[in-house]
Amino acid sequence: MGGVRFAPGPFAYNARVGLALLPPLMILANCGGQLVLGTLLVGTLCAYILDATGVKEGALASLWGTMILSNLELILTGALSEGHRPTLLTLLLTLASTCLLLLTGVWATLQFRWIQVTSPAAAVSLERLLLTAAGPVAAVLLAWWLSVAVGPSLAPFYLLPALPALYFMLGRALVSSFHRPAGPESKAGHAPPASALAVGPTEALVAFLVYTLLPAAHYLGTHAFDLLHWEALWSLMLLVSVPPLVMLSGHRGVWWAEELLSARDARIIQHAGQALAGTVALAGAQGRIIMPSFGQYIKAPPPWNHVEVSVALFGGALAAAGVLSGWVRRRLPAGTSSVMVLLAAAAVSVAVGLPMWLTPAPIVAAGCLASVLEDFDPSIYAAFVVLSTATGGWLMRHHFGFLDVRVAGVPLSHVNAGALLLFLPALALPGMVYCRAPRSAVAAAMLAQAAGELLLEEHLFTSGHGEEHLYPPWLVVATSVAGAAGTYAAESSGRLPAVAAWALHCAYLSKSAMVLLPEVSVAKEALALALAVSPPVALYGASTRQLDGARPLSRDREGLQRASLGAGAAWLHVLGMVVALAYARFSFFDVLRRLVGAAPSQATVLGVMALGLALGCALLVGRFFPFSTSARLGVTLVGVIGALLVLLRPPLPVHGGAKCPHLPFGLCPRLWDASHVPDNQIDDYAIYGPAMGVRRHWPLWLLILAAVLMLGALGGGRQAGQRQAARAAIRGGAGIAAGALVGGYVALELTPGMPAIQLLIFASTMATALFVCILELPVAVAGLAPVASLPWLIAVWAACLPLALLATYEGGADPGGAAAEAAGATARDAWAVVSEERRETSRAAIVAAAASQALILALAMKLRVSRALGPGGASDGPARGQAGARGAAGKPSAFTAGSMGALQRVAGFLGSSCAPGRSAAAPVDRMAGMSGGGGAWMKLAAEGLGWLPTAGNAATLLCFVTGAVLSRWFMDRASLSVLSLAPVLLLLNQDAYLLPNLTQARRYAPLAAAVSSALVAISLVEAVSSAPVDTGSDVLTVARSSQSSFFPLLAVGLAVPSHLMLVTYLWTRRWVPAYRVALVTPLNIASLLMTGGDSGQVLGALGLAGGVAQFFMMYSSKVQGLRMV
Repeated sequence: MGGVRFAPGPFAYNARVGLALLPPLMILANCGGQLVLGTLLVGTLCAYILDATGVKEGALASLWGTMILSNLELILTGALSEGHRPTLLTLLLTLASTCLLLLTGVWATLQFRWIQVTSPAAAVSLERLLLTAAGPVAAVLLAWWLSVAVGPSLAPFYLLPALPALYFMLGRALVSSFHRPAGPESKAGHAPPASALAVGPTEALVAFLVYTLLPAAHYLGTHAFDLLHWEALWSLMLLVSVPPLVMLSGHRGVWWAEELLSARDARIIQHAGQALAGTVALAGAQGRIIMPSFGQYIKAPPPWNHVEVSVALFGGALAAAGVLSGWVRRRLPAGTSSVMVLLAAAAVSVAVGLPMWLTPAPIVAAGCLASVLEDFDPSIYAAFVVLSTATGGWLMRHHFGFLDVRVAGVPLSHVNAGALLLFLPALALPGMVYCRAPRSAVAAAMLAQAAGELLLEEHLFTSGHGEEHLYPPWLVVATSVAGAAGTYAAESSGRLPAVAAWALHCAYLSKSAMVLLPEVSVAKEALALALAVSPPVALYGASTRQLDGARPLSRDREGLQRASLGAGAAWLHVLGMVVALAYARFSFFDVLRRLVGAAPSQATVLGVMALGLALGCALLVGRFFPFSTSARLGVTLVGVIGALLVLLRPPLPVHGGAKCPHLPFGLCPRLWDASHVPDNQIDDYAIYGPAMGVRRHWPLWLLILAAVLMLGALGGGRQAGQRQAARAAIRGGAGIAAGALVGGYVALELTPGMPAIQLLIFASTMATALFVCILELPVAVAGLAPVASLPWLIAVWAACLPLALLATYEGGADPGGAAAEAAGATARDAWAVVSEERRETSRAAIVAAAASQALILALAMKLRVSRALGPGGASDGPARGQAGARGAAGKPSAFTAGSMGALQRVAGFLGSSCAPGRSAAAPVDRMAGMSGGGGAWMKLAAEGLGWLPTAGNAATLLCFVTGAVLSRWFMDRASLSVLSLAPVLLLLNQDAYLLPNLTQARRYAPLAAAVSSALVAISLVEAVSSAPVDTGSDVLTVARSSQSSFFPLLAVGLAVPSHLMLVTYLWTRRWVPAYRVALVTPLNIASLLMTGGDSGQVLGALGLAGGVAQFFMMYSSKVQGLRMV
């Protein structure tokens, strides 16, 4: 690669990609509801658990499965097609959401080091794809969300600040995270070669065009039938010119032109683009903003008012552009800038109608400014500031001083005085920066101006009346962007300390937050959160400057420089985050109430605050403690607690009311006040009856505690020797305790008021937890005595659930029976119906508990059996077991060395065997039967687990049957329940009693046979039941009834042969002539056309797909055989 080498390492652009992808991802989660949000949270949690336990491939598969499942839920639930949304827009949103979830999966994939080691080319390609596509996809989804949040008319204008930010974050010449320069060019001062860039010039040009055209395209799409107005023209001019103007004005804004053309052509494109975009933007601002908003203050009649405003606007803009570009001193003749500035000032004086005695003030101020532009003099600049302030003061007093109005309780005269005080430092700051005033003075002036601006704008913006705001939202965004740009320029030139620049950026960012929630004031709370959360990524940058509290830069495991922070300083940062979150709790309440449309519960508010704390701590840990296991575990626990609080919404105490004690600074130690009363969800007494009482669902806390306990036990890292054994014992104890907590939750929540049934459910859950924990512990840790108790635990578990079902049929005393007897016969009959419904619900809960516990037992036994088979347990033959693990040169490949153990565990989980005749070198398929003494069977028997495969098969079949019973109760479409339950049969093992001939190659045959048999039976039942029932006995009636059921039965008969052929092939693996498959498979098409039931259509579709799959499997087997020959 010419001085460039690939080196695995951490992805360097996590912060930028997170800022681009996380907001639209949260938008999609909110759009999809609790189903999508729960899928994302549970999938991420499963991935974390698998990663913590060392199953890296499983963690990656879990993440991608989460993304795919979330996308399917968004599509199938119709979350993106609600309302009267056009079909084309729905398709575009579906495509954008799919791309977003795809990029999120790519982002997660890049975090795995083994992906970088085993597939360097794939890692580089994925990084390029992520950095190229993240910005445009995020922009599209952000535009859609803004249309919903603020309306389609304002959405393109709110989108303007975000697009240049995305370009500067992801569209620049970014060096690949996996590029390590080799040779002398690795020194500072040498630009990286083009092959080391993660974003190419062509991709950057495409992103530039997308960001330029997206706001205008959005406006055209939403105003297609209302474009014949001047307002539409001015709006389009603004929308199409502001993004390119900002992007072209940045440092190396057209770097892609330098790569594609030349440096000279790039400068021409940049200057011409700036001139054109600036002209169009000024014209659009004059027509769309200045004249509609300030036209009443311009005294000249039309069209002279437009002429005067144009002269002032374009003259001032030309002078400013000349100064900023340096042309005033290099190329323009002396006095040219003075003439332009004086003309602009004179036009402004005439336009606003200044009195004769004040007219010289703005003209003299303009002359001072022109003199300063040519040769700076502090005294002349001070005169410019004083005269400009005097002119502004007269304008405010003339137009607003006579009004006796209060703005949110504050007199308008005080508001005018505050605005004038902010106007003074705004004019003085450019001179202070230009004359190189002390950095502390510049920082103090800018901080004072930002604080005053935040307070004043929040006061004016939140005091709007109706739909018309006293202070327009676009002005809040404009002043925030201008302030942030000025702060960046001052920091880049070295005129502003880093700490002050960080505080100013936080202030302007939090000021922009008030636009999203105009009903309440959130700017101060957002500022507190920004100051508390942002230091790890903004204040302690990976640079050579030394900041207070930060130690010198150290090198991490990859050799990259990383700032370090003491533990005490880190805890102070965490304490600051907690205080800021507590201060902003009412803002969280208001935001959630706006999103949900109702008052949120206490648990929801606390959960969101915990998630915010986890996010802030994650930034801190990622920057300073990336290899601290305890720190990462703590962050994960806080995040999981927050997610569970949001999803489960457990109850919290409600005593004490909302009255706050009298404390200074308006402090309130309660979670809510009189205007922020949460929704305490309590089951209605009138609905659930006196037997249920007032239910608050307190057992939900047991479930949360169980999840936290298990995560804490799993996240302790890996130890060796005695520490490993102690860690295994701790995990086993934590698993037992978590099982007890889960058992308590299931018993108390699903069967309230039934102590006998609760005791049996708790006992069955404890037996399951003890069984799994003892089974997963090594024999050296658990010992032979606990292993010998495993059959007794299975017996206890198997006895508890039937006894619980039997208890539901016993009469017993009913908690509400006495009250019903006293109320009379009618109440007694009604209570009998309610009691029977409760018992029916309890039976369903017991069956659900049996199904879930059987699934856990079957999975645990399957994993234990697969572990007993050893590394060779998953091989299908000598070629894969011996030569397949090596490269062409006889050495282990990188992929095999890195992940073959995990892949073999996965393969064993999907269908390995524990046949007595099996050894580590002999494949299952060569076993003639169950005769002989295999190593795996002997190993299990030596540990006292020879019965384990048979017990696992029994648990698997029980899970399948109980799942089918549950689906019969709760699902209308039986075919879908069969398809959802079929994968459970992959947990079957080969044993000596139930399935002695189930080999590795036959692992899919039981699944196919179960699905086919169930669908055939259901289709036959539907065909017979769909026939009309007629009591007549004449020949015509019988013939009509037979004819109505003939075609559905014929459709089932046509689909059966292909299913039978597929199941036979999966079991025997014998060659079937291709013409038979070609003759039988098309019969499913006729079956699809003849049947009208869901099960019959699924049967025909699966038969058609199975025939095609069988053909390709036979063809692949034939090709592999020819290669071996």
